[in-house]
Amino acid sequence: MTALARWSYTQPCTIWHLTGKDKYGAPTFSAPESIMCDYGFDKNTSTDAKGNEIVQKNTFWTEHQNGKVGDYIILGTITNTDPLAAGANQILNVKNYGNTFDRTDLPDFALVT
Repeated sequence: MTALARWSYTQPCTIWHLTGKDKYGAPTFSAPESIMCDYGFDKNTSTDAKGNEIVQKNTFWTEHQNGKVGDYIILGTITNTDPLAAGANQILNVKNYGNTFDRTDLPDFALVT
């Protein structure tokens, strides 16, 4: 992550990575993982990877580089293995903010729900 953004990632969040579907077609997820982030409500519209317009709900800024569309995220440290039961929101878009100032650090990401 960039040194400029590092200080702001102080909020623990929980992310569940989509791993596939079970034999009935229901989504399956990895164990919950705690990550550090910053967050905000963003009532903008944006376009997902397929060109569909989406209304943004929350944005989570983080150095976590494994977040992807279809994963679920929520504020706080949650141990529930079911993101839907925990009230998490699905990630609809992932924005990669390249590390402009110091190319040796990881980039920052925005996980948009």
